[in-house]
Amino acid sequence: MKTIANEQQLHNRIRELKSQRTDCEQKITDHVREISAVISNPAPIIKRTVKDLAGDKNFKTELLSLGLSFASRYLGGRMGAAGAAGSSVLSLLINKFAPGNSDKISGIAGLISRLLGREKK
Repeated sequence: MKTIANEQQLHNRIRELKSQRTDCEQKITDHVREISAVISNPAPIIKRTVKDLAGDKNFKTELLSLGLSFASRYLGGRMGAAGAAGSSVLSLLINKFAPGNSDKISGIAGLISRLLGREKK
């Protein structure tokens, strides 16, 4: 930053700073308007995100694995005292048919996968 030697340079610098402040305030106002538009109508962003995720094969596989894990733990917990053992057995049976374990998805995992991803055979 250069030094200010006289009153004229001081006034010029003050004008420059005021101009910069006005520009910054305008940018902030524009950003706030954009954010409020997104908050008031988030549907386009949600649609775009879901579309991107729907095309991601790894996401589908992870979502299916998460759903199967949740279902096996839920069903295992519903079995009462044998919950841990039941959960392990259910997890083993369900994960046997998980998408990464074979070329053809069958059983419970296949049904869920076809419902979620409309997987082509």
